[in-house]
Amino acid sequence: MATPIRFAVEVAAVHRHSEDVATYEFRYLDKRPRHKPGQFLHLALDPYDPAGHWPESRVFTLANGATNQDVVRLTIADKGKFTHRILSELCVGSRVFMKAPYGEFVVRTDPQAEVVLIAGGTGVTPFVAFMEDAMVKGLDGRVWLHYGAREPDLLVFRELAEQCATRFPHFQTRYYAETGAAEGITRGRIDLNSICGALGDVSRATFYLCGPPVMIDVFSERLKSQFGVAPTQIKVDDWE
Repeated sequence: MATPIRFAVEVAAVHRHSEDVATYEFRYLDKRPRHKPGQFLHLALDPYDPAGHWPESRVFTLANGATNQDVVRLTIADKGKFTHRILSELCVGSRVFMKAPYGEFVVRTDPQAEVVLIAGGTGVTPFVAFMEDAMVKGLDGRVWLHYGAREPDLLVFRELAEQCATRFPHFQTRYYAETGAAEGITRGRIDLNSICGALGDVSRATFYLCGPPVMIDVFSERLKSQFGVAPTQIKVDDWE
C-alpha cells in the first residue's frame, strides 16, 4: 500500500442530492496521492499546521476510480456533527486538508466465480470507483451490483451503473428504494434471499459489503450461517 500523504484541496463543485446528501468534487492544490479503487481518506475541516497536530477528521471512501486522478470525489450523508459541518460549511472555493490513501477494500473479479457488490446508501462509493475503472480498463468475470437507498433520487450513481450494465453483458444491476416508486427499482430494502437465489453457486461467490454497520453485520452473519459462505469470501468496508 502506498504511504499516505497530507495534501490541500479546494472544492470545485457541489452536487446536492437532498438536504442531507451531497457529492463534492475537490481539485488538488499541491501534492496528489495515487490511490486504488475502494481506498479511503481522512478529511479535516479545520486549518492544518504542518508544525502542529493533525486536526479532527473523518474517513470517507473515494468515489472516483484510479483512472481518474485529476479530482477527489466524495459522496457524504449527514450522520453526525462532523458530516453536518461538511454539508453546512463546504461550498465552491472552500479549502480543506486530506490524508490518503488508506485501506484495501479493492474489488477483485474472477472469471470462474461470481462477485456480488452490496451497497447501502453512500456505501456505493467504493463500487463507483470500481465501475469507473472498469469503463476504462474493461471487466472480466460476472458481477452483480445490488444498490439500495432511502428513495429513488438518492440512487445517485445509477447512471454509471447502467452504463456498466450496457457495456458489459455480465454486469448485472438491481436497485432498491425504501420509499417512493420508480421504473426498474424494487420497493423495499436489499433482499439477501433474492441475491443468493440468483447466483449459480453461492459458496463460490465473493461478497463485498459497504453501507450502514447494521446492514453489514446482519448480512455478514446470514451469509455465513444461512448460506454457507466462508468468512474469507466476505469483504467488508467499515466506512462508519
